Amino acid sequence: MAVLYCRALHCHDKQAFEVLQQLLRVAPTSVDVLDVKRLWKLMEDVDLVAYDAFTRGNYNKAVLLFTKTLTLDENHRAYNASVLGSRATTYMALEQYDKAVQDCNAAS
Repeated sequence: MAVLYCRALHCHDKQAFEVLQQLLRVAPTSVDVLDVKRLWKLMEDVDLVAYDAFTRGNYNKAVLLFTKTLTLDENHRAYNASVLGSRATTYMALEQYDKAVQDCNAAS
């Protein structure tokens, strides 16, 4: 049950991180807990690389990475809304306004 609660929180949320740390102390070998930890680490890593690509002006790479990020946890609405917003910003930089609007609409 605690794993479900933890997954419901945003992976960048301080409370979520604290819950995950508590779960790791109580059940350090739990496959479910380790899966959440692995998933959040992957989400964070891909996010960082995507933002780096964006800040370096490599917008096409950033779009691909943000798109990849959206597939990592398709049921996490808050996280995916944030990623869609970032991808929309990237589409704006590429002057692909229709795609930016689609992402903004999907994020709401």
